Amino acid sequence: MCGLSLVRSPRPPALERGGGSADDALVGGLGGARSPPCNMSAVEPKLGVWIVFGKRLKLGDGRARLLEAIDARGSLQGAAAEFDMSYRNAWGYLRELETAAGLKFVERAPGGTARRGMRLTPAAREFLTCYRAFQRALETAAPRYFARSFRARTFKSRRR
Repeated sequence: MCGLSLVRSPRPPALERGGGSADDALVGGLGGARSPPCNMSAVEPKLGVWIVFGKRLKLGDGRARLLEAIDARGSLQGAAAEFDMSYRNAWGYLRELETAAGLKFVERAPGGTARRGMRLTPAAREFLTCYRAFQRALETAAPRYFARSFRARTFKSRRR
């Protein structure tokens, strides 16, 4: 499952002040006033990629980054600190993920203690590698498909 949102740069001043909505800005209309057509050259796709386990729990960029930090630091406590998370919250994330996926993601490294000396399992490393490859492939393809879908289009607000 992946989410697709359109990002328009730069943000219209009204949105910076809290007026209007992102949808209004996308189609070029704020309030009821006539506004210039949406400049599609300033719009780009932004993807969010998630792997969904069951109907609820998902692995996305945040959990993937936590797993990568555990692998790099060799410690859940160190990885949690990197994201300003409590150890308990990070451990809860991992337990939920392992339960939903039916896969053990972390194990104690030899000589490790309860909070230190943790590493990814070989299966978790392989899963994370596949997730990142899938994410990169979608991010590479998205601009091409976006350009095809929105090519030479000008979106104008209609007067109500």
